[in-house]
Amino acid sequence: MNVLPLPTRVERLVKAIHNDLQRQAKGDREWIEASCDLCLHLAELRESFKSNIEFGHACEGNGFGGEVLNHQTRAAAVAMGQEPEALRACLEATQRRSLEMIYRDEFGRFTSVRKTKRPSRKQPAVGVKEQHAAEVYDRLTAEGRTFTRPDLARLAGVSPGTAARAYNRRQLEEEVRGKVEPLDPATVSPSTREKMEAWQRAERKRLRAAIEAEFEERYDFRTEPWLARIYERISWAEKTLKAYRGIMSKADYQTIVKCLHPDTAPDPKLKAEAFRLFTQHKDILIEPDLGPPGPPLPTLGELLHRKRVREEAQTAKRDRNG
Repeated sequence: MNVLPLPTRVERLVKAIHNDLQRQAKGDREWIEASCDLCLHLAELRESFKSNIEFGHACEGNGFGGEVLNHQTRAAAVAMGQEPEALRACLEATQRRSLEMIYRDEFGRFTSVRKTKRPSRKQPAVGVKEQHAAEVYDRLTAEGRTFTRPDLARLAGVSPGTAARAYNRRQLEEEVRGKVEPLDPATVSPSTREKMEAWQRAERKRLRAAIEAEFEERYDFRTEPWLARIYERISWAEKTLKAYRGIMSKADYQTIVKCLHPDTAPDPKLKAEAFRLFTQHKDILIEPDLGPPGPPLPTLGELLHRKRVREEAQTAKRDRNG
């Protein structure tokens, strides 16, 4: 009973934003620090909502809506908060006190320096021999074998230089893959989590369709005679199961019993009705003639062998006709 609930992420950020707004009024130095924190907190809060509309409603509902921070100021603060280094440098250098004006007129000067990119260098195309050496590398790795660059050159039948390039490329790819950490759905932003879940649903759907198509192509036994026999038995079994709770009503049963009882002398009308009620259940009452059980069901190996024989016969026939 004495345990206090911990604040949620949104509640924590709302409290921090109110504190940042109060600190902005305490002087130039404090304004810089408070504005920097405000931008960072608003950017983090924005990640908790799917759309700008939901974000705006949250700001209005928590006391820093249009009268305190209008949507242009919030948008500027969120954009600058997504680039902390440029934000800090810009606030240290500016004399303005409007986040909207700072973002519009000054912030770009600080991001342009950070975002300067080196001219991209076109990657050289991988040659056929180098690609072959890389495939040999993959096969040897899958087999669990240990090998060196000279071993790769000998086994792939390529020059030492080509083998070294393929070997180094694969080593670098393995090193990069080892450094990439998987995303944790519990810690990512809601928008990223939603994208991950959408990708998982699409991937499951794609894999299921591929597996079903492969199964139908490789294991289609609908033309097998034994399968038709099974379907016949299943049809009879389903018909029988539908009647397992009783094949007639109590009134119909009493009519038949009254007609057949040795102490009664039924009139022709009652006999005709009993005869009708009894004979309409002929399919259920008479033991079915299913014939001999037939040969045992083939194994999966036998079915695949039959399929292979048919395919080979069809291929031979096409070759003769072609």
